[in-house]
Formats: sequence, C-alpha cells, structure tokens
Amino acid sequence: MTMRRITQCWLVGILIFIVPVFNSNANSDTIKWEAFVDGVIQTKMQDEHIAGATTIITHNGTPVVKKGYGYADVEAKIKVDPDTTLFRIGSISKLFVWISVMQLYEQGKIELDADINQYLKAFEVPDFNDEPITMKLLMSHTPGFEDHVIELFTIDTTTLKPLGEILEERIPLRVYPPGQVASYSNHGTALAAHIVEIISDLDWHDYVQQNILDPLQLNNTTFNQPLPNALASQMSKGYASGSGQFYEKSFELVPMYAVGAASATASDMGRFMQALLNYGELDSARILDSTTVKKMFEPLNSPIEGFNSMCYGFMEHSQFGQKIYGHGGDTFWFHSLLVVIPEENIGFFISFNTNTGTVYSDVLESFVSQFLRGKKKEYSVSEQVDLSPYTGEYHSSRYSHSTITKVAKLFSSITISAVDSNRLELKGSGEISYWYPIGDHKFVKERSEELLGFKLKNNKAEQLHFDGLPIFTLLRVPFYEKSGFQLFIFIITLLSLIVVVKYWPISRWLEKRYHKITPINPVSRNARWLAWSAAFLSVIFVIGIVIIIIVVNEDLVYGIPLFMKVILSFPMISLLLTIMVWVVMFYNWTNPEISIKSKLFYTWAAIALALFHWQLSFWNMIGYHF
Repeated sequence: MTMRRITQCWLVGILIFIVPVFNSNANSDTIKWEAFVDGVIQTKMQDEHIAGATTIITHNGTPVVKKGYGYADVEAKIKVDPDTTLFRIGSISKLFVWISVMQLYEQGKIELDADINQYLKAFEVPDFNDEPITMKLLMSHTPGFEDHVIELFTIDTTTLKPLGEILEERIPLRVYPPGQVASYSNHGTALAAHIVEIISDLDWHDYVQQNILDPLQLNNTTFNQPLPNALASQMSKGYASGSGQFYEKSFELVPMYAVGAASATASDMGRFMQALLNYGELDSARILDSTTVKKMFEPLNSPIEGFNSMCYGFMEHSQFGQKIYGHGGDTFWFHSLLVVIPEENIGFFISFNTNTGTVYSDVLESFVSQFLRGKKKEYSVSEQVDLSPYTGEYHSSRYSHSTITKVAKLFSSITISAVDSNRLELKGSGEISYWYPIGDHKFVKERSEELLGFKLKNNKAEQLHFDGLPIFTLLRVPFYEKSGFQLFIFIITLLSLIVVVKYWPISRWLEKRYHKITPINPVSRNARWLAWSAAFLSVIFVIGIVIIIIVVNEDLVYGIPLFMKVILSFPMISLLLTIMVWVVMFYNWTNPEISIKSKLFYTWAAIALALFHWQLSFWNMIGYHF
C-alpha cells in the first residue's frame, strides 16, 4: 500500500470519527436550546395566562427550535402549529417597509437625505423651522411627529382606505426639531410606505408581495385585511385573559396596513430571518445587496453614546455582549419579537396570542443570558455625585399634542428623586427601582446591567434615555404640567363646582323648609342659574369621562363613540356660560344690594369655573379634538 493510500485511509477514518462528534455537539446544543426555551415559554404562559405561542430559532441557516405552544383556538382545541398557524406580528411589519425603501435606494429611486416632499404628490408635510423630513429621520423615528392613536385600529372593513388618503386626512403635527427627539411614529413609517407606493406605482400589498414575500417564498405571510380565503382558516384567534378565562376577540384591522397589518407563521419568519442573516439572499433569491443589509444594521440615531441605537429601521436590542437587531410588534391581542444576531448567525422569533403576552423580551433575555452571554460588564460606581440636575418628573415624548388623548401623558410619567449621595430612585408604572452613577451622566440599575442616561442643558437634565429603548425619549416636565400640580388643580376645582351645584338648591330648600324665604331679585336669580348651570354641566362632563374611561378605555383606538361626542359638547356650552358668569361677577361687585357673602361665593364659583376650563383647554377637552 502506497503512502498516499495510507494517508487517504487515515483521513477517511478521522472524518468518520469526527463527523458524528460534530453532529453530536450540534444536536446537544439544539436539545439544550429547545429544553430551555420550552421551560421559559411554558412558565411565562402559565404565569401570565396566555392561550398560545409560536417560536422559531435559526442557527447557521437551519431552524434548530421550531415549536407551537397552547392553542390557536381555545374553544375548538386547535393547537398552535409553527408551520401553518398565522399570528399577527404587529410592528414587525415595519421591517418590510424599510427593506422596500432600501430596495428603491439601491435602484437610485430614493435618496435617504432628501426632503420626502419631493416624492409626495397629493399632499406635503410641513417643515419645522424650515427643516424638512428625510427618509433617514423616518427610519430612526426622529422626524418630530406627535403621536396619534385614535383610529389606529378599526373593526369595520368598510372604513379601510388607501394609505395616501389616510395620511392626507390625518398627518400629525411636527412638534419636535427633526433629529433631536426620538418618538416612535406609526405615521412616519406609513409615509415611507406610501412613498414606496408612489415611486413603484404599485399598491403596498402588491409591492411587498412581488419584491419580498414571493422571492423569499413566504407563502404563509400576508398584509391583506381581511385574510385571503386560503389563509383565513390558519389564523390564530386573539384572546383577552381575565378571571382565569380566555375571551376570544375579533380580527384586528390596521388602517395604516403597512405599519402593522402583517400575519405570518413562525416558519415564514424563520425564512425571513435567514435572508437577513445571509445579508439579503435565500435559496438563490436576493432581495437586497449584502452591503445594503449591513448598512441597515449601522447606527442611525444614538441618543446616548454607548447605548443601543436606532438603525436603518432596525432597533438595536444588544445585551450581554451580543449585537442584536430586530423589531417588536404589539397589537391588543398579539405580542411578537423578531431579532437577528449576525455574529452568531442566530435568528429568534416569538409571538403570543393573548393580551398578557408582553413578555417576549424576557424570553429573549433569558435565552441570550443562558447561551450567548459575553463577558459581564463591570461598572465603577461614583461615591459622591450632585444628583440635583437629574431629579424631577419626566414623561414620554410619544403622545398626542393636539387631540383629547394628550391627557394620557399624565399617566405615563416617571419621577426621579435622590435618596442618598449616589443613588437615584425611579418611580413609574407602579414600580420602584434604584440607579447608581457611573459617569458621563449615566446610571446603572441596582443588581442589573441596565443603563439610563441624561442629556443636560445649562446643568439641568432635559432628556432621559433608557439603553434598551432607542425609539423613546423622556422629557422633563415643566411645573405646570406635573401630574401632582394638575391633579391638585383638578380636585380643588371639581370639589368647588360640586359645592356650587349643591349649595344653592340646598340653601333654597332649607329656606322653604323653615319658612325663611329671602326674596331674590331677577338679576341675582339669573346669575345663580348661570353659575349653577355651568358648574352642573362641568360635573356631568367629569362623570361622563369617568364612565368612558371605565367602559371604553383602550377602545378609543377604534374611534370616538357617539356617547363621548355628546359628552364633549358639554364643556363648550359650559365655557360660554362661564364667560357670562364672569361678566355677571363684575356687575355684582358694583351692585350694593348684593351681600358681600354672596359676592364672594359667586366670585369663588367664577374662579373655579375658569380654572376648570383652563385645564380642559390645556388637555384639548374643549371642542372635538380627535
């Protein structure tokens, strides 16, 4: 036997021995991943009372975990199948918009730094301080738009319109300087999708089908609403959880379809992730050039140096030393997350079909921490720091400035206070956490690697940023907007108006009861009726709003109910009466026949009415602001 022959036999023998070892290691990793993910998801589903879930994890181009959990239809006992069961993926839909934009960018049809108005036809977006909106600003959620939530969803298919019509009718105000404040914007992404429609001369559904879904063979993914007949039977039900029961909900319709209407299976999302990890190619089909995909993972807006960035449509979810990119997606009943980890060639997708399923980030965090954790970060905590620049109340930049939902920002604020020389206490959303300074206006959370950072102006923090939320900015609240101040004014004025509503009728009844009726001249009688009517309408308005909050609550995203439109007419009437009350009040002080006691009480009522209506006006409650 020649030496060459001996060498060949030796190499074959080595390969025969090694291949099973490699396969064994791969299978071992797969078994570990699957067992771990099973445990985490099943625990979350039990703790949060979730009806069903679907997930897929890909590694090196192969699905290594692909599973369904629980039920797609609780009543019919239909189990979730990752290959065939469709889940709503919410804002993960936006990734398809940004890929479409970059396809046209590759073709030279879109400039990312150009004014988007040059592409729009039926309407224009107003400049802010002569600064236009660019595609990069839309991709990083920094064009400065206010948020609109009313009619973000609908339950009536007949109200669905083309994207251009919706945007022309309801383009939000620009309230922040472009590029300065991150504020997640559905309308911003919808504008980008509409520009894709205009440039390609295709409806969004046709464009995404021809240029992304078909090439990648995502045959169980659709943006159509309602679903095509071929896919309707595969759709998971959406559920609300309560009192140990699951309550089936109707199919959610998203008017701005491109930003959140997609329905997909876990298997399809696995193929989509593989295309991203292959830098634009899957099974010989290419949707983007590799350099373009890599560009989409580059930072576009980094609110604080070293924090997670907003990339070209992708959010950075980096943690535990791993660079992670993707997008979350939330509707009322479905909650999803899709991320890719390019350096590890891993894709991760998970979706829950119940309103309590907002725990997807916990599943990702557990997986990355268990299997992919890099070197633990060590932070040097400063011992003595002046914390006064950071303390105060902050609210999210994402709220409506011009509609009645502006009041919601009162309930999304957080308060930061100094509890000792080097520790901040953060209160918000019913939780309390503690943070320690590590320099450069950054703080690390107690017993965690989470970070927050501040941007200062004139030695006072103006913005607060969390490392894991590059799409949001928290802004310092001026004193007159602070929740405590606003609540104080509201309670004082409301109690005053209740006293006004009760005082005159009760005092008159007591006079009649004990035969001590005091004659009232017609002017005083009419003055009382004016103030009483204004106060009565104001109190009824508050009662009506409380009923709406209890009964309607989140349903406002579907539109304004008739009952609320009726209730909103009350402040307009009471405001007119209040103006008349103030005219009468000045007249009363010139009338010597009216007692000082009556003048003071009437003045108190007038001031209470004025404060009440100032507050309503500030929160867009006078008129039909929706």
